Amino acid sequence: MTVDIFEYIPLIIGMEIGSLIALIYIIRRKKSGEPEHDERTEKVTGKAARSTIIVLMLVLLTILGGDLLSLIKLEAIEMLAIIIPILLISMVGFVSYYNSKEL
Repeated sequence: MTVDIFEYIPLIIGMEIGSLIALIYIIRRKKSGEPEHDERTEKVTGKAARSTIIVLMLVLLTILGGDLLSLIKLEAIEMLAIIIPILLISMVGFVSYYNSKEL
């Protein structure tokens, strides 16, 4: 059984982008000095998680619609390479957005 590493390049790139985004977020959070667990941060992350789920469902619906209409054909690895960075970008973006607003 041989494994073609080139099939996994989109997944590897997606995971690397996602890891980089998560690392940048962790470093920025540590430098900001905000408390990690209090009432406000729990409320912000909850709202961000709900919004991220909606974004993720819209992305999956778009991919499914494109597949059903034969506009795009993606393998599972390619879908993961798209979904992982979108998931992390939207979560970090929503957390930043809701942190800047007064809840």
